[in-house]
Amino acid sequence: MHPSHRCHVSLTHQVFLAALVTVVCPTLSWAGQAGAPPGTLSLSAPRPAQPTGPTLELSMDRAVELALEANLGLQSDRMTLDSASHGVAAARAAFLPQVSSSLSRLSSRSVPSDFTQGSADITSHGINVGTGLSQALPALGTRYTVAWTNSRNSQAGGNPLFNPFLSSSFSVNLTQPLWRGLTIDQNRASLTTSQRQRAIADVQLQQQIVRLEGAVRNAYLDLVSAIQELRVADENMEIRQASLANARARVEVGASAPIELISAEADVASNQEQVLVAQARIATREDALRTLMLDPTRADYWQVHLVPTDTLAPASPRIDLDAAVKNALAARLDLLVARRQLDIEDLELEVGQDARHPAVDVQLSYATFGNGGTRLSYGEGFPPPVVGRTARGFGSVLNDTFGAAYPRWSLGVNVSYPIGRSAAESTGFPLPTEGQGGALPAPPAARPRRRPP
Repeated sequence: MHPSHRCHVSLTHQVFLAALVTVVCPTLSWAGQAGAPPGTLSLSAPRPAQPTGPTLELSMDRAVELALEANLGLQSDRMTLDSASHGVAAARAAFLPQVSSSLSRLSSRSVPSDFTQGSADITSHGINVGTGLSQALPALGTRYTVAWTNSRNSQAGGNPLFNPFLSSSFSVNLTQPLWRGLTIDQNRASLTTSQRQRAIADVQLQQQIVRLEGAVRNAYLDLVSAIQELRVADENMEIRQASLANARARVEVGASAPIELISAEADVASNQEQVLVAQARIATREDALRTLMLDPTRADYWQVHLVPTDTLAPASPRIDLDAAVKNALAARLDLLVARRQLDIEDLELEVGQDARHPAVDVQLSYATFGNGGTRLSYGEGFPPPVVGRTARGFGSVLNDTFGAAYPRWSLGVNVSYPIGRSAAESTGFPLPTEGQGGALPAPPAARPRRRPP
């Protein structure tokens, strides 16, 4: 085709293409306004400046490490685990030995109760000292109490046998449930529940760690990908600018029509838009990684520039579907949490069923005593005169007490059951049905699910 014919383009087509490029790429302007030859386009939008401020070069593993240290959500989950640990300690306190001690001083004044005590008022003073140990054992619901008491009393008036009077006693009481409370009770259920809740909190913490680690790695890879996209956009920009220079040279010598120059400038503008979008994507993904791994109280939180040092290494792993499903059913953290929740609900049902049984408890008591002081001997007459005194010290009293000189024991069975509906029955806990071996009633059969058409 003759050059004059190739350069001949209708004015309508030129105006339409120029208007289209002006609407789509507002960064373009007519070159005639900047001194370029008429009928050509030139770029006017500058490239954004590079971010300023401190830079933080980090690998993917370092990003995960910073996130595990500073992420606020993970810190909240750690506090939840600490709270669950305190709950276990509080529930275990119900089985700790309880030590008690008492000290009291007594004083009384009374009239004689019979003629042998004379007619003068009787005044007595004394002091009591006691200590004890009690505990509910976590096995079989056994409860025991050990007590040791000592007293000294002196009396003015009447005719006491010992004055002052020393006494000591040592006792052991044991209660063993045979039905209700034998295998489970509220304290043991609370301890087991708190331990399972702590296990749930631990699993949830591990779950959050896995999620956070995955989110940080994905955000890191997104940032690396955005940087690579900008690099590709810059390379395409260089190619388009070289094509634009060639097109301008051909138009100037008349080797090409002006429409080719307009098309080349439109390609350059489109690539410049891709560069701007890639730069904005880098900033967005950098902020996403920043919020996951940096401490918000850091002074340069929004100014620090993250520079990833790892590169993408594409790989095609082989996936064993059956092994993946088996591993998911055995090790998925959310399934572990669901199993622990089911265990807690089963334990609550077990406690409710046990509470509906009668209380049958065996009680065993054993005690020894020792008495002493100053023993008075009385003569003939009324009131009888004191004719002798025999001292028996506190050491002899303790020998009688712990040497079982005067023992006393008892063994019995206590049975209690409310007349009418018990509190457990009112809550609606089901009793085991006959033939199920103590298990819960079987749930009703599930309805068959209809397949969607």
